[in-house]
Amino acid sequence: MAFRGLETSADEASIRHWCQRAVERFDIELVNHFELEEQLVFPLLPGAMAARLAAEHRELERLAATVRREPARDPLEAFLTLLRAHIRLEENEFFQLVQSTAPAGQLESIGPEISRRAVRVALT
Repeated sequence: MAFRGLETSADEASIRHWCQRAVERFDIELVNHFELEEQLVFPLLPGAMAARLAAEHRELERLAATVRREPARDPLEAFLTLLRAHIRLEENEFFQLVQSTAPAGQLESIGPEISRRAVRVALT
């Protein structure tokens, strides 16, 4: 799968740059995001899909560590490919299922907790 930044610049310096950016974004945005999902959202709908999403979190963590340690195109593309698929599964299936099956009171109760614990980032 091709990614915009990698399509136009495939030299070693560019690959290192994109690896560094991916790891920075992972550290800033995804570590906290995964924690909140696993502690607050996944328990609303335990089962195979929540277990799969948690397993994908572990795999994304492993791939991010690989990209951090050994910046190269293949592990970066594996990380980005899994991340895209993971986001689609969460947004198109899991979160829709949670919203349609979890009791409204539970959904309402986790909102303020997510807001309180979420890391807010201003990107420039």
